[in-house]
Amino acid sequence: MRCVIIGMLEKNTKSYFIFGVFAVLVLIVFYIVFDQINTLDTHVKNVELNLELALKSDIATSTVSSTAPSLPASGTNNPPITEQGENIIIPTGIVFNATSSPLLQPQATIVLIVQDVAKQADGKVFVHLKASTERAQSYSAIDPKDFFQLVSLSSENQRALAADGAWSSMPPQGTVQGTLMFQVDPSQTSLILQVGKGDAIKFYQFDFQTKTYKEVILG
Repeated sequence: MRCVIIGMLEKNTKSYFIFGVFAVLVLIVFYIVFDQINTLDTHVKNVELNLELALKSDIATSTVSSTAPSLPASGTNNPPITEQGENIIIPTGIVFNATSSPLLQPQATIVLIVQDVAKQADGKVFVHLKASTERAQSYSAIDPKDFFQLVSLSSENQRALAADGAWSSMPPQGTVQGTLMFQVDPSQTSLILQVGKGDAIKFYQFDFQTKTYKEVILG
């Protein structure tokens, strides 16, 4: 009887051992499979993330290309105007609103700022401008030549002979700077600048001897 019991115990011990070894093997296999799954999942997530970033990059590029249209040449993106010699410069605080060109829709209110007016010894007059597109929701365009003239009391007013600045493709919520160039007699010491358009026209007289300016009314 004792031998039978011992034999049964030895048999059970072997069974437990075999079961234990099997359980350990199952755990090892499960760990390896779980680790491979995690690795694969991480790889898939990385691929998805890279794809998402690539798509976002393509969309951003497409958006920039579509929102910055290329307009037909309009003479408002000319090379910079070269100023030579010493200028007599009169800083100003002239600010007014202008409506952007219908070439780019929707039209927007553009704030035009006259930073200063300068005169060279050869009679060239430069009006330095800055435009604020803070109120625009998309790219806009404007021709500054339409809003400035030199007044002549004996003949027709003079429009700007040249203009520089990126006026035909102005980004929203930004600023654009440029220059208008006029020509007067070198001996001329004062001029009247017409500013604005339509019913909003104003006149400013610039005196290059006293380096001052003032608003005037022309009847």
